Amino acid sequence: MLCSVLVGITIIAPAQNTKNFPTVISGNTTLDSGVYSVKGNNIVREGANLIINSGTKLEFAENAYVQVKGGLVIAGSKNDFVTITSVESSAPGMGFEILHESDLPIRVDYADFSYLKKPIKLSKYWLRPVVDITNSQFHDLNDDVFMEILEIDKILLKQDVDVTITGNTFGNNASGMMISDAAWKQLHINISNNVFSRNQFIGRDYNGIFTTPLFLNYNEQDEQLKQPDLKGNSISYNYIGFIGIDTVEYSPVYLTVVGSADKMNISDNYYGIAASEYLTKAEENIHASQRAPYLEFSSLQETPSSDLNGHVYEIMVNGVGVDHPNYDLKIDRFTDVIQLVSNKPVLPTPNYTVSYVYLDEDTLRRYAVNQVTTFEQNNRLTKITLDEKIIKKHEYGFIEVGGLVDQNGPSPTSCPYPVHPPYYTSSQI
Repeated sequence: MLCSVLVGITIIAPAQNTKNFPTVISGNTTLDSGVYSVKGNNIVREGANLIINSGTKLEFAENAYVQVKGGLVIAGSKNDFVTITSVESSAPGMGFEILHESDLPIRVDYADFSYLKKPIKLSKYWLRPVVDITNSQFHDLNDDVFMEILEIDKILLKQDVDVTITGNTFGNNASGMMISDAAWKQLHINISNNVFSRNQFIGRDYNGIFTTPLFLNYNEQDEQLKQPDLKGNSISYNYIGFIGIDTVEYSPVYLTVVGSADKMNISDNYYGIAASEYLTKAEENIHASQRAPYLEFSSLQETPSSDLNGHVYEIMVNGVGVDHPNYDLKIDRFTDVIQLVSNKPVLPTPNYTVSYVYLDEDTLRRYAVNQVTTFEQNNRLTKITLDEKIIKKHEYGFIEVGGLVDQNGPSPTSCPYPVHPPYYTSSQI
């Protein structure tokens, strides 16, 4: 049985000429370009607006964070994302915490978040007229919840509040998104056209707050509240290693919905192969332990839309498809050909790699394998033919494929690894 968990790897940012992030922002401030070092507690005061444009990189020191009591606009571009990460992956920073009521918006567009504890947190009473999180990627985030949206004081509501989370990729994380109260009369949450893929969890509870890529608390009284829009997403190939007394059992996870509502429709999304069976099992597990709406999923998408960010949604080994390759599939001496089916045509970037990761006694080793990659079916099928003796010597590791970009995406030369959306999450097989 295979567990795709990377251990003991530390990423340290190379030395660069850095500027100090402003500790106190009292007026409108724009960061146009360059690398900024974020240390300790920093604040955007009431009435102030922080704008971060393309060409900017923020490097957070351990536990450093930015409190935003005013406005925040992260405005990257398709070919030049704003990069937000930590100086050291083993000592991650926190991220942005949105506090207090303000008339200024929160907008995040074309941002790349990695190696942070909680990149975006909307703390209690975060009231804003608009929150848009779009066209961004969240990866290598391993601290329980990478995005948290807590409740608003309903007494303060004077107008409708729109929260839009669309066009993003959430992949290769060990954490998820949590929304504490997903429906009010004046709150409209739209979670659409995102990719939740290759997220992995370890725990003792199925579909808990910290063991699923998307967790919603949905309370509705007499069908007066509109349910959150949850459509057009690909929520597939996420899994949990469920810890028993002396075993670890692997199972797919999708999303968790709890609360006092009677039902919630989660149709019109892609959940992977054999999704209906696993969604039913997940729902039974939730109802066995807590109050939760019944999930309706009468019309599930058979394949993810080509309008989504690029990702692998089907894998075949030696010509045979597998339901859930993260934990069902063994890579051994009989593995000759691996085929990856994508929702968009792909091209390899200069950072394209095929690696074999295996345990050698007490050490996890990564090895660039000898292979030949070809692209078929208008580049939607990636065929990897292996010619590698290391797999025969050290069986039952896993293959990791990274560095594929869709043909209409950003120029490969402008995209440092990991590749930016529209992009392909690393496929751990």
